[in-house]
Amino acid sequence: MSSNGSFPVIATRINGTIYCYVNACPHQYLPLNYRSDSIISSDGHRFLCSAHGAAFDIKTGDCLTGDCDKLDAISVVEDLAGNLCIKHREP
Repeated sequence: MSSNGSFPVIATRINGTIYCYVNACPHQYLPLNYRSDSIISSDGHRFLCSAHGAAFDIKTGDCLTGDCDKLDAISVVEDLAGNLCIKHREP
């Protein structure tokens, strides 16, 4: 959680499915949009780190370039009003 109380999340929808991740590149833990808000590749299949150029598969979070870990996925559901809600994890 940031100092202003917000939780850095990135989410996108592909063919009706929502993909949501913590907005932190596992290489340096900077937000993917640290230097630019253009973080989705032109083909719409990858998130791009604006700090150092790593690419991540939107559907899996897997790192596609270099040797970094995958993005941390967040399970979400969409309510009837279209709001995204973080799913409760069972202990």
